[in-house]
Amino acid sequence: VSVTTEPAAPVPMEEAPPVPPPVAPEPPVVAEQEPVAAEPVQEEAPPAGKPEEVSVHVDENGLNKSIGALGDRLASEISRFGGLFQKALDRKQPAPRVVVAPPP
Repeated sequence: VSVTTEPAAPVPMEEAPPVPPPVAPEPPVVAEQEPVAAEPVQEEAPPAGKPEEVSVHVDENGLNKSIGALGDRLASEISRFGGLFQKALDRKQPAPRVVVAPPP
């Protein structure tokens, strides 16, 4: 069984308003500057009382634990906020109950 389909006639679309061409921004005006002599950068020494701690090693397990701890903290803050919100709702006067009588 062979099925042949004729191409559908193109559906006329509403004509869109012409789009204005983009306006090129003006190039910024750069003021001439005198060359500045580069001064050697002096690194600040760490305080003498406490050695500087630098950790480069990334412990994925520790990182995952940190992310998990952040997630737990976020969940507890959200639930705490939800509790505060619920308390605020409970303080309001309860809405009058509307009892709808069943049809006879």
